[in-house]
Amino acid sequence: MTSRTRHLAAAVLCAGALTALTACGGGAVNATAGAPAGGAPAGASAAAPTSVEAEDTSVFEVEVGQCVDAETADGEEVSSLPVVDCSQPHQGEIYALPQLPDGDFPGDAAITQAAEEECLGQAFTDYVGLSYQESEFQVAPYLPNAESWAGGDREIVCVIASTEPGSVRGSNR
Repeated sequence: MTSRTRHLAAAVLCAGALTALTACGGGAVNATAGAPAGGAPAGASAAAPTSVEAEDTSVFEVEVGQCVDAETADGEEVSSLPVVDCSQPHQGEIYALPQLPDGDFPGDAAITQAAEEECLGQAFTDYVGLSYQESEFQVAPYLPNAESWAGGDREIVCVIASTEPGSVRGSNR
């Protein structure tokens, strides 16, 4: 039986640079000009980190609009994310779930390129109301790896992320 996991890998999406992500693993993506400057992103209020009851949800069952309080190391393989109510302090919010086309595994570089296009493009602008370059958000995509691809995984999980764990309350919409 194939393991159903995805990897989180740091990806700096700045001027077209995104490091490879594996197994629907995504990492914090930070545009140089858009990095948060010591506060919560626009549209969200800062909150002191507190203990929040999180429900582990499979990375294959997450939905747009769910908030997550996950600190995943670059390249770390994950099978679930701690989903919390968006009114509670959290670190990220899922804003898009684009699907890659079927076919042979295209390789990490091609998937990374697709994540850059999908997560930093119109889906980001539609959800946040600003382009990625104009915002103060980071993006943390989770991407299919060769193993999850063989099991049918074609989904990229695009997550708006904060640099401060538990520093956001409310939706980033």
